[in-house]
Amino acid sequence: LEGGPGPDPIPDIVMDGVKSRDLFATIVPKSERVPTVWYFAAEWFYKYKNFDEARRRFEMIATQHPTTVEAENSAKLIIESYRLVGNWGAGEEWARKLLAMQVSRGGGRKDLGKDLQVFYLGAKFKGGEELEKQGRFDDAAKKYLSLVAEDPKNEFAPTALFRVARNYEKLAKYESATKVYERVVNEYPKSESVDFSLHRI
Repeated sequence: LEGGPGPDPIPDIVMDGVKSRDLFATIVPKSERVPTVWYFAAEWFYKYKNFDEARRRFEMIATQHPTTVEAENSAKLIIESYRLVGNWGAGEEWARKLLAMQVSRGGGRKDLGKDLQVFYLGAKFKGGEELEKQGRFDDAAKKYLSLVAEDPKNEFAPTALFRVARNYEKLAKYESATKVYERVVNEYPKSESVDFSLHRI
């Protein structure tokens, strides 16, 4: 998507198409075409960066038709919409919600679940970064610790644990920081943060 953050005005001809699709779904709600019809309408709102309405419609597809390819694509675009606007807190919440739902068709479930898990943990990490920027070092440390506790083997875990120690230092919690640096060295000996952590023990 190009341009500013939106929302952008939707041309009348596009809205006419949305209305016709909504009408179809109202007249024949049990048609197997409904998920596709809903998806195309939702996608127009997404393309014009009307994200709130797009998400509402994508959620409707994901919850009412969870085993369709449209549900899988809807889940991905809900997450992508939050990434585009940098709303990591909402992205984290939605990724967790979608992980709990049985969304996607057939074997795609495993791949979608993996993608959602990566985004969920990445959003949690970004949330920690935002808290640091706000000077909320204790809250940031808690966010990073929850990320590590949830999945110690995830790609963000070594850096997250290192960030916990750095935030403890900013809070003058030096003993706690030392213990976390020791964890970095012992639990993630191949991470890029090991050398610095060794110097802080």
